[in-house]
Amino acid sequence: MPRSASDGVTSSVRGPRSWLDRVLDSSGSVYGIILASSLIAALSYKERGDAWVMIGALVASEVVFALAHALSALLGGGRVRGALPGWAEVRGALRYEGPVLQAAWPTVGLLLVAAVGVVGVDIAVNLALAVNAALLFVWGLTVARQQGLKPPVALGVGALCCGLGVAIVALKIALH
Repeated sequence: MPRSASDGVTSSVRGPRSWLDRVLDSSGSVYGIILASSLIAALSYKERGDAWVMIGALVASEVVFALAHALSALLGGGRVRGALPGWAEVRGALRYEGPVLQAAWPTVGLLLVAAVGVVGVDIAVNLALAVNAALLFVWGLTVARQQGLKPPVALGVGALCCGLGVAIVALKIALH
């Protein structure tokens, strides 16, 4: 679900967004879940059995992607015109990326369960991919409903988003 690059830097124009608005930013959550799923699918191949390494790589990658998105929002939004953006603009852009980071929490949680030995890493990865596919359906449906789409169309959008999660699972199976 694409997000407007200017949304992260114009929050002061529209008014400050609440903590809940940032957490429930559906498009950022969809992107963050796809990113988390892609990362663990790739990491589970080489780092099989080392949940701590996967957690570290996942968190570090999500942070780098969030920072890159914030930077691109500032640059792409025309905020850098002969001078660096102000602290308020940087804070707004970083705040906007919160849902991308928060979307990784279920995956990190399941990997933590594996890291402490409750379940195997492969089981945690597979559970995380399944949970993430279900979350993608929910967030896709939520985005569609927020955009005013009728329920049958919104279900189709949810199914399409879920399909992205299923495609990641298919790629994992094909490549591993």
